[in-house]
Amino acid sequence: MTAIMGPTGSGKTSLLNILANRMPVVKGASLRGELLVNGEHVARTQWSRRFARLSAYVMQEDVMNAFMTVRETLWLAASFQLPPTTTEEEKERLVNAVIR
Repeated sequence: MTAIMGPTGSGKTSLLNILANRMPVVKGASLRGELLVNGEHVARTQWSRRFARLSAYVMQEDVMNAFMTVRETLWLAASFQLPPTTTEEEKERLVNAVIR
């Protein structure tokens, strides 16, 4: 698990939105830079696919119920993110690994 921390307005959400290809196209705007994953250069056209395979994030608006436990929240996230063929035992193993 990685935490991106910083003061309001420092660009944390913008960074994640760019990596996840959730940034809207704005006339006159441009995006420059490069993405390295484990030291390997990733082409701009591959960013969102690679990002999705390696990670997930919850947007700023809390979509998880505030009354759920950490385990319940992670279980729900796993249910959304993992393939439907994932067994209950595998989900449990992954949730426990994140909690540990």
